[in-house]
Amino acid sequence: MIAGQGTYQGRATPARFGRVSLVLTAISLLFLTACALDRQNAVRAQLDSWVVLRETLYFNSTRICTAGVFATGASTILSGAKKVRSVARGVRAVGQGDAVAFDVPGLSPADVQSGIDATTRPVSLAILTSGLAAKDCLTDDLQEAFTNALFAPDAVLIFDPASRAVAVFDRAQKQVFFTRADP
Repeated sequence: MIAGQGTYQGRATPARFGRVSLVLTAISLLFLTACALDRQNAVRAQLDSWVVLRETLYFNSTRICTAGVFATGASTILSGAKKVRSVARGVRAVGQGDAVAFDVPGLSPADVQSGIDATTRPVSLAILTSGLAAKDCLTDDLQEAFTNALFAPDAVLIFDPASRAVAVFDRAQKQVFFTRADP
């Protein structure tokens, strides 16, 4: 036998395989948790400055997207997001780096998005990217609810350019949807 070569003398027992499996599972879980784009408590803290939150109804964050659905306790926008009544004012506020709640009478979040698209393509693309990413992090039922909220006339689109987070505050359903994609 050549020095440094040889056979493994230890015995492969079921107990040893069990310990190895447990260690590999723990490492995998740690790795997957570290790869999440967002943590629920951080998302709740951000949303809590925009709307009154109650319980978390759904939350999923992966390496590429985050989506959450939260019950709300009121129908008002809080001071953490600058409330605007026109698309033009909202676009200017986004340009200044403000988190903006587009509470435009008669316009759904989808209508607001169309207005932003006609005004400034970079902001529009940032909102679309984060909104479209939600489909990969939402269940089929929640994708449908999110789409309904996007077209609800009394819902509010909230966008934070610093974090590229999008929220759709559906006042009628007393829910807020949060989405974000890895830029």
